Amino acid sequence: MHLAILLLPFTQQVCEHVFISITFNEYISSSNSQREFFQSINQEFNFLDLNDPNDDVTENTNEEGLFDKAGPAEDDPPNSEADVTAAAEETEALKPPSTSILHAYLLNAWSRISDEISAHGQPKCYSRGDLWDRPKHPIFVLKDAIVNPRGFKPDALYHLDIFVWLPHLLVAKTELKCECGLNLNRHGLSQDPIARRVRRRPTDYLLMTSRYLCNPVRHNTPGCGRTYQGTGIHIIAQLPRHVQLAFPAYLTTRSAVDKQTMVEVVSLFTSRVGPGPYAELFSETQYHVHAERELMWLAAAEHNGFNNVDFSSFDDPLKYGGVGLSVKYIRAIFVDWFSAHRISMDRAMASLPGTKLSGDHTFWVVVNHTGRLKGEPVHTALYSVINEREEVQVTTLCLTKSMYFVEGMLMGIEKGLREHGHKPTQVVYCDQPQVERSFHEKIMPSLRQGVQHLTIYSSLPALHFSAEEVPVEFAGDSHTIQSLCSEILSAAMEVSGPSGHYYLVAVSIKSNGLSGPAAKLDIIQFRTSDKAYILYVTAFRRPTDVVSCFQSILTSRIIKIGHEIKQMLLLISYALGLPELEKVTNSANAPVLDIGKHARLKGITEDIHVSLHTLAGIILRRSYTELDPKPELAWSICPPSSQRLKDLAREVDCIWSLYCSLVPRNSVGLPLSDEATA
Repeated sequence: MHLAILLLPFTQQVCEHVFISITFNEYISSSNSQREFFQSINQEFNFLDLNDPNDDVTENTNEEGLFDKAGPAEDDPPNSEADVTAAAEETEALKPPSTSILHAYLLNAWSRISDEISAHGQPKCYSRGDLWDRPKHPIFVLKDAIVNPRGFKPDALYHLDIFVWLPHLLVAKTELKCECGLNLNRHGLSQDPIARRVRRRPTDYLLMTSRYLCNPVRHNTPGCGRTYQGTGIHIIAQLPRHVQLAFPAYLTTRSAVDKQTMVEVVSLFTSRVGPGPYAELFSETQYHVHAERELMWLAAAEHNGFNNVDFSSFDDPLKYGGVGLSVKYIRAIFVDWFSAHRISMDRAMASLPGTKLSGDHTFWVVVNHTGRLKGEPVHTALYSVINEREEVQVTTLCLTKSMYFVEGMLMGIEKGLREHGHKPTQVVYCDQPQVERSFHEKIMPSLRQGVQHLTIYSSLPALHFSAEEVPVEFAGDSHTIQSLCSEILSAAMEVSGPSGHYYLVAVSIKSNGLSGPAAKLDIIQFRTSDKAYILYVTAFRRPTDVVSCFQSILTSRIIKIGHEIKQMLLLISYALGLPELEKVTNSANAPVLDIGKHARLKGITEDIHVSLHTLAGIILRRSYTELDPKPELAWSICPPSSQRLKDLAREVDCIWSLYCSLVPRNSVGLPLSDEATA
């Protein structure tokens, strides 16, 4: 027996193992059938997968970062439902009680502004060119309090600014419409609530507006009876753009926040300052204003000889009525704000140029704080793509580090560049260019235009293929495909028979480049021990279109050999609607043999995703140029030219030749058995 001993210099743990391999012929002779050989080689694959020291690149990443300090505390994890509930409760707490000083101030302001509109057609603040109805400055409040016959009282220091929003007075000759299409009538100032409290630094303000009615008792055109607030989206949307931009706040059903406050929130959140620190900053600023007014009040009292003059505490709901900003409130309003602006952000990001792109995974630092399920992170990584100006093109959370999860996202970038008239991507920067090159070139064919990749294998003699040595059979219709597949099955029956032997077929495909349900199959290439078969299956769009003999080839009795064969078979199952094939492919002992895994088992490469070009150079000592995944002429064009037919046959022949060359080689990376040591 041939014994090969190898120590792999990866980690101390792996180096403690001694490995053995047995030549192919002796292995076959020690097995009763090819079935046992195939099962054994699958076990070897599984062992290497489980003991690959480079399998998880996130094992030793630094989990510390500024985000951990700025993010939510351990006892206050993000919870959208809890945040919404807390925001609603906090908004309810902002409403002034009917016996409070603020409520009395609002009633007086409502009555005064209503009288001003009745007398002059607009509020007095509009007459002086301002949308704000402001209380007196504290200095003048103190002057009035000193001479107030009712005593030295600080009530006016608790008043807030009022923003008066009356849309029908902001634009000349504007007719506001109801959703039913009829004109709306003015219906006075809003009374329930009189005004809405808007959160802002350093002090909150009140938002007062008018109501509009689609009058159901009009004589000529009776309306539907709907009423609208002047702050509603239906009313604001009818105003000119420049007037819309003057509206100062973001409103939701649960909260109201000043636009400038949201500018601060968004800027700080993107600068590693989370909701916790910002909520503290917001509250501290409001506490400071309260303390400053209290100090002015006490200083004025001392200066004018008043004693025993109290000033309200910050959170007294009947007097000052201050309310701090909670983490849950700011998280809830940020989620609402982001949801409303997401479509604009997506459009802006999609319209960016991307001549040069950089893509990379970020591990742990972000995903530890987002997308948790019962406290456990759902995602492994955050994948982001930026362009040459370091503008973020797109970003997404990934379940694993597999590039499969970003395939659709990158396709969207390629489509967006094309639709916006930008130049196609010419360069992509990534961590593992040798591994990811074929993946990116498949999605963005512009990366291959005018580019000839030179490797140490490019100067080798070209991989030879002769149709005389390996006959090529072509089928472009269902009848011929059925006939050729029947020929393959007949050969398989002769080999397998009652002995349980397997029949092997090399497989390759050509598709529209999409994955999942959007995949469409154009060509399937088969290579057996004596022939190459090129089947144009563009007409197969439903399971009923697929001929019976073709489906039989995809069963577990025939081993499929290929480059990334599992992904290939899954694509076939999606494109042709064959759930049984998907089930078999995803099973633990799927009847497939991946050339990349086989090469790693034989010690050829550490990366199972290495390209056919590299494998052909290392194993066959030949230069193989891979086919363009998205050629200028679609794969579905039939009949193909003789050169294209030859190229398709050469590809699947390359896979077959690689398999035949790998089989006799010794396996590495397997633990030494007791029997072998004896």
